Amino acid sequence: MPNLSQDNRRLKEIPKEAFEREKLIEMSLRCNLIDNLTCDICKWSFYYFNPKIVNLKFLKKLDLSYNGLKNLNVLGELNSLEELILIGNFIDKVSEDILNLENLEVLNLANNYIKEIPKEVFLLKNMKKLNFYGNLISDFPKMEEIEAKKLHFLNLSKNGIHELPNWIGDLTKLSDLLLDENDLVTFPKTIGWFIF
Repeated sequence: MPNLSQDNRRLKEIPKEAFEREKLIEMSLRCNLIDNLTCDICKWSFYYFNPKIVNLKFLKKLDLSYNGLKNLNVLGELNSLEELILIGNFIDKVSEDILNLENLEVLNLANNYIKEIPKEVFLLKNMKKLNFYGNLISDFPKMEEIEAKKLHFLNLSKNGIHELPNWIGDLTKLSDLLLDENDLVTFPKTIGWFIF
């Protein structure tokens, strides 16, 4: 399986060899200095992202933890992505183009600066694990319909959550709901089936 691991290399951008590898499946760029996924040329052209990123069309797992990333805009181009790990960055919101990641099963945004969970993550049909541990979340989106019916793991520990939305009970496959270190006072009746 074609993999690329360039952890702890003080890289400031995705290495060129990543774009040159045929059918790259997994890429780990943990603990580097990557603060955005644009390229210098792109800033002066009509591209808002590095156009080479679409060459990573077979990529299934991407780990960009402990860099300096502030947004996820460009990652919506990686349609084959199943696992996205972005622990310990400076991300404060998840953009709507996360909906382009229809195959995404695991999203780990622990220890960032996210204030609200975007409804888009609950509209991804293949989502199984969501980790928002250690963010600044206090509110949930208003939802009419939940598509993430396969979601079985949701970590919301160490946030500022006061109450859970009623629709949380619609996540019937949920077996792990982690809520430690929040300001919860009551739980909605819709999760009466869930054993704490």
